[in-house]
Amino acid sequence: MLRAMLGAPARSWLLSDLPEATGWSDQVHVAGAGTTLAEAGLVEISETASRTVSLAGEGEKAASSGLLEARIWDWMQDAVAADRTMQGLFAAGFERHEAGPGVGLLKALGVRVESGS
Repeated sequence: MLRAMLGAPARSWLLSDLPEATGWSDQVHVAGAGTTLAEAGLVEISETASRTVSLAGEGEKAASSGLLEARIWDWMQDAVAADRTMQGLFAAGFERHEAGPGVGLLKALGVRVESGS
């Protein structure tokens, strides 16, 4: 492994690059050899951690249309009192699977719902 690394001494080697350079098939061997070389002072190891986060379908919808509770709140503010029902929510374009959780989120934020309004 050291021989392969000395072939490009200015290069910062990634753990994923070394199996190909050494011909080894297991990163465990590369990591172990790297630790031994570091303990001998022949290489320096630096580690970085990364995390990838992506939005699911509901997250993408919230990013483009706004949070569910905000959309329901806006609808409630604009709707006539008589239309502030579950049927009114559905008529406004909210889906059945959004209505219950959306109202629940509003309640958690301190909104009081009495007799459906």
